[in-house]
Amino acid sequence: MNTGSKRGSGRPRKPEVDARIHDATISVLTDVGYGRLSYELVADAADVSRPTLYRRAAGKAALVVAALIDRYGVSPVPDTGTVHGDLLALQEHQIRFYNDPVIGAALPGLLADIRQDQSAAQTWVEGFVSPRRAGTVAALRRAKARGEIEPDTDEDWVCEVITGPLISSAFLTGPRPLPEERAADTVELVMKAFGRTS
Repeated sequence: MNTGSKRGSGRPRKPEVDARIHDATISVLTDVGYGRLSYELVADAADVSRPTLYRRAAGKAALVVAALIDRYGVSPVPDTGTVHGDLLALQEHQIRFYNDPVIGAALPGLLADIRQDQSAAQTWVEGFVSPRRAGTVAALRRAKARGEIEPDTDEDWVCEVITGPLISSAFLTGPRPLPEERAADTVELVMKAFGRTS
């Protein structure tokens, strides 16, 4: 998987330095937003040199994606034993994600960057979106095997159905917090559309 990060052949990376960089990236994002985030600001906040950042991230998008992965991970869907439980856990996680002020500061600028920069788009999709989406697809395939949803359910479409309303509510009508009950509402929508009735 390519997340736009560079790995050299010299000394191994220090986890404590990575952690400082991730924390600094989040802090700078919160303070100034994605548009004004720079290597210089992050390096100063993390107390590292700019070459140290360059060795870890080939661009601003890679720097931010690495920090988001550290903060949220790439596997938010547990195996609870039922598709309802799996999707509810996912949606509760997604609501925390979209309600985080860091995401409000990062996502609009990051998405604008993605539209203009193919490398940034690849970093975002391959490094963050695709691994998280794969966890949802795996949960839906488990559900098919258990007979909980229709066997011809389009897994990619379900991913769109459960995420679309959250993005729309959180950003398209102006930034606003998502209510916690939206998690259960969106799961119910999926189960009514794709759940087995017999």
